[in-house]
Amino acid sequence: MSEDRKQKRRETFEFSTQDLGKRLQLLLEDINAYQVTLRRQDGSTVVSLPGLVALVIGLVVPQLALLIVIAHLLDLLKVSISRRD
Repeated sequence: MSEDRKQKRRETFEFSTQDLGKRLQLLLEDINAYQVTLRRQDGSTVVSLPGLVALVIGLVVPQLALLIVIAHLLDLLKVSISRRD
């Protein structure tokens, strides 16, 4: 492939430290706009979490996140991520 086709998309944002709080608040609001739901094979809901809570659990307890991924791969759980409006 030529170098023209291998271009990666990169975005750079510049803002002052005064805008940092506003940017972080917007990011947190966007993360909270998502809902993570775990369901059994029969369709019953195991747990439904806001996006930020799911992110924090995944970062703080990575073993739990790994177990959820393994259960999903073994088709024991269905993981759905949806945007709440």
